[in-house]
Amino acid sequence: MVDDTVVSGETTVADRALARIAEHGARSVLGHLAAASGRQAKVSLGRTGRVPRVDVRVRAVWPEPAAQVARRVADRVRSDLGTYASLDDCAVDVLVDGYDVAPVRGGRRVR
Repeated sequence: MVDDTVVSGETTVADRALARIAEHGARSVLGHLAAASGRQAKVSLGRTGRVPRVDVRVRAVWPEPAAQVARRVADRVRSDLGTYASLDDCAVDVLVDGYDVAPVRGGRRVR
């Protein structure tokens, strides 16, 4: 006799791995300017019950609006956590805590 019942397993992803996935997603949105300035996304991870809560702090590049940067970072972090960790119901909060000025190309602008 064959048992046809299926027992579904559960995969647990370590909080440190979730934080690294979130950092990578935020950095991919911020691009090379953030990396060149030495500023990285700062991620902290908490939980509400079993649901992860991700807090991300980033610096934006002037003059991009903070709300637009925060939305793009949050969307990317949610997407990456869904893709790489199968988390579809995590809360992501993004704080843009400052601005950096993009370097001027082509030399001096004022004489």
